Amino acid sequence: MFDRLLPRKLTVGNSLRLQETESTDMFRVSRILLLIYIAVGVFVAWDRHYITLGWLRSVASALLAIFLWFLVLLGVNLHVHG
Repeated sequence: MFDRLLPRKLTVGNSLRLQETESTDMFRVSRILLLIYIAVGVFVAWDRHYITLGWLRSVASALLAIFLWFLVLLGVNLHVHG
């Protein structure tokens, strides 16, 4: 598993590739930790009633209107109803 991360013969080119691999792996770990942090935050907010079904509908309607604004101008109703 770690064999691909460590070059057998370290030269200038291999050293650069090793640094790129380490930074890419660190970026992936950071991204995963950020996603876990956000997921836990969403769960806690939902559990403590900061996020409700009505609020999610409002956010969904707003996002639809933002990304499909041309449909709003054509008179399409993008409100999410329960």
